[in-house]
Amino acid sequence: PSSPHWWCARQADWFRLWLDTKELLLDALTQCWADNIRLMWNETTGAMQNAPGVETRTPDFGGVSAFSELDPSLPLHASSYFRDLIAALEARGYVAGSSLLGAPYDFRYAPSSK
Repeated sequence: PSSPHWWCARQADWFRLWLDTKELLLDALTQCWADNIRLMWNETTGAMQNAPGVETRTPDFGGVSAFSELDPSLPLHASSYFRDLIAALEARGYVAGSSLLGAPYDFRYAPSSK
């Protein structure tokens, strides 16, 4: 598959698409990220789809790790999102993956587009 620059990976193992703040620090990396995150209109199917060569999956469906923090690689939980809420619910007896369930989804798609 093509990419906007020679330094953009053309093949990679799974990596975090949203949010990896390292990808947003340099303009060059931001352009690679934007190429990976874009959707394209498929005129044959009449639906949006990933760019050619990009495959996505939603991590930890039913669990909470996918949205506890926006970027878990940041130190000191600097991007806590639902971390405090999850901790409060767990303190009251909820169990992640059992009685506390999460449903992460690919935010790029509208509900009617899948």
